Amino acid sequence: MNYPVKDVPAITDATLVIVAPCRGVIVPLTDIPDAAFASGTLGPGLGIEPLEGVLHAPCDGEVIAISRTRHAITLRAGNGAEILLHAGIDTVRLDGEGFEPRVIVGDHVATGDPLLTLDLDLIAGRAPSLCTPLIILDGSLADDAILVPSGLVETGTPILQLAAGSQPGPADTAEGDDQTVTASILIEMADGIHARPAARIARCAKAHQGPVRISTGTDSVNGKSVAGLMGLGVKHGDRVDISVTGADADTALTALLELIRDGAGDEIVPLAANGDGAATANTAAPARVLSGVAASAGVVVGPLAYHVGDAIDVPDQGDGPAVERTRLSEGLAALIAEIDEEACHTRGEQAALLAAHAEMADDPDMIDAARLEIATGRSAGRAWQVATAAQIAQLEATGDKRTAERVADLRDVEARLLRTLYGACGATDLSHLNGAILVAEDLLPSDFMRYAAAGIAGLALSAGGATSHVAILAAAENIPALVSLGRDVLRHAAGATALIDTAACRLEVEPGDEEVARIQAKAGRRREAEALAALAAGDAARTRDGQRIHVMANLASVDEAASALRNGAEGCGLLRTEFLFTHRRQAPDEAEQAEVYTAIAQCLKGHPLTIRTLDIGGDKPVPFLDLGDEPNPALGLRGIRTLTAHPQIMRDQVRALLKAAKGRDVLVMLPMVSGPSEVADFRAVVRDLAREMEIETLPKIGTMIETPASAVIADQICRVADFVSIGTNDLTQYTLAMDRGHAALAGRMDALHPAVVALIGQVGAAAGRADIPASVCGGLASDPLAVPVLIGLGIGKLSVVQSMIGPIKAIVRDLDAAHCREFARELHTLDSAAEIRARIVAEWPQLDCWL
Repeated sequence: MNYPVKDVPAITDATLVIVAPCRGVIVPLTDIPDAAFASGTLGPGLGIEPLEGVLHAPCDGEVIAISRTRHAITLRAGNGAEILLHAGIDTVRLDGEGFEPRVIVGDHVATGDPLLTLDLDLIAGRAPSLCTPLIILDGSLADDAILVPSGLVETGTPILQLAAGSQPGPADTAEGDDQTVTASILIEMADGIHARPAARIARCAKAHQGPVRISTGTDSVNGKSVAGLMGLGVKHGDRVDISVTGADADTALTALLELIRDGAGDEIVPLAANGDGAATANTAAPARVLSGVAASAGVVVGPLAYHVGDAIDVPDQGDGPAVERTRLSEGLAALIAEIDEEACHTRGEQAALLAAHAEMADDPDMIDAARLEIATGRSAGRAWQVATAAQIAQLEATGDKRTAERVADLRDVEARLLRTLYGACGATDLSHLNGAILVAEDLLPSDFMRYAAAGIAGLALSAGGATSHVAILAAAENIPALVSLGRDVLRHAAGATALIDTAACRLEVEPGDEEVARIQAKAGRRREAEALAALAAGDAARTRDGQRIHVMANLASVDEAASALRNGAEGCGLLRTEFLFTHRRQAPDEAEQAEVYTAIAQCLKGHPLTIRTLDIGGDKPVPFLDLGDEPNPALGLRGIRTLTAHPQIMRDQVRALLKAAKGRDVLVMLPMVSGPSEVADFRAVVRDLAREMEIETLPKIGTMIETPASAVIADQICRVADFVSIGTNDLTQYTLAMDRGHAALAGRMDALHPAVVALIGQVGAAAGRADIPASVCGGLASDPLAVPVLIGLGIGKLSVVQSMIGPIKAIVRDLDAAHCREFARELHTLDSAAEIRARIVAEWPQLDCWL
């Protein structure tokens, strides 16, 4: 069909002119084939049937929201007007297919800049209509505002003009002594909170005079803002927290909850289903018994309690650049001081994480980016949010899924800074959490540390992975934790009694009296066993038939070294040197490294210290080193390959290691080795540098066994190495071809898989033939069930997390090495890790108390 291009009437003296975002046919608002738009519920505007596959900015402005499913973008113009471009009708159900944003939240765009690329053929075939509403959210239009009411327009043709004066956003003010009420609700709208339900929720919220905040736990927005609600990215099955402040807050909260339960004008898809998969009324109780992935071992019984995110009101506009620059500087200084104070009272993983967060808060690139935003009129908090969003987008643009923990760290620092700048409306009294099992979709590390300090007894996450920061922190705190439990865990009533049994990877809600008694008895046996193990932790570990097994500590900081000997460690089997390099703008020099390595050796008081050379790349990038664009970082420059590619970093570290090794029992270990030539080449570098430094005695040089290649040719590697140490975390992921950071695969990532057991056996046998020590420093060494298997496979040293030093020694003393060797001989012929674990429990039932 041919459409005549419409003549454009003269533009009046308007504050803002909106132009056509693409070539297409104008559709009057009332003719848009969706009642939420046609009725004006979201605001005034018009539609356009696109005839080209790119939507352009209809005015100058800032991108303030991009929907989770990428089909809708909201701009804020200079006068405060919020303009929504919603590509197609019901396109939320395409779940992002057919849409490619060309911008990120926080970008400033000029009229005509490309915003969104559309696959028109795909969208036309799967959506009810291509009609694209252009809506002035929470705004109003004068009678002469619509310049082109219908017909064909070209990209850039003026189509709307807004009346002079700013467009006020939704009010959100309260008196200081007003009451605040909160509630949490699961979202059962089929497509989550997209444009249609967002408009109805915002309208309901606006009926209340005081502030309304809606939070996902990590983000909080003004409940009266359609753009804010859409930007939360809430999907079906998510839980949101609602906070209402002011007179009649209870009434307003009740109205919002009822609206959301009824679907806010959208289709409801209950979270329960009948046997044939059809949706049913959500009256059925969620599953009482849930399976997850064990992230931290233990058993516990306690009441369920839910994580409620902070509700923080962050103003968009500031009080002037000078004031906001000062506010940002003072806020960051206060945050760093707070983090440093916390670090003084922590050790190990918590201390390392806090140090990383302090570095992020002092990152000059982030600070410069925030100051640029402040110069445009933004508040300090909003400026930091924009800078953080840009950094996260840059990380995610790499396509490397293993950046999740760095993204979590950035969001954590952001959340802490916003609390420092503006306070929070969330609960500060956490005393009710003492002894509780905390339930959440996922947690920021700083949230976990607050809850751990409050005395939570267990942790149950619907998402997350067993290698996340929170999982590692839970293990360090000896808090039993299950992750990847699924959304049913979020549906149980707060206060309901539940039990966690990580040996069975099971959470049970409202268990029977017999089951509670069984778990409590098991927990009691573990407490008794731990107490006895602690008393003997300083003694050597020998099997009943006299074989000596050395139990050492994995370390990642000077603080951890100070406590290792107190916990019974016989030295350090793995010092991760990455803690000196990550979250820094330049590599530590030789002097700094030598000082730290020497300090750790001195803390160990003559006990052996095994220092792994820098292992970066893959999921451990460093800011100062450009490793290039790697399509598969896990198989790219990692470990010894990175050092070889950057010889100056290698030289500095080797010289520092040689200084620290003078007169001390220091061993050097190479990561990610795949063949003997890498060991021989590194040894040549050490010899050359030692000659330059006039050092005659060289440290022993060994290698990690982390790849199937190095395990298969272990005999050749053992001829050139002084010792070998098996890193079971990486060995398992490479052997099973499973990303150890992938939550969906976490339950199948078991280092007792028969293939991994076979490779460990090959390494143990090769080390025995070469008469060199073989150890395990990966997560398997800290697994109670693995101890008899590892001893049976020829492993003589176990390097473990500090909390397991005493227990592992106690387990060793209760074993017979000859029995272990006989038992381990045929394990690799079994079908699965589960079968191997069952065999171990049947053979040594006394190990049950450690599970």
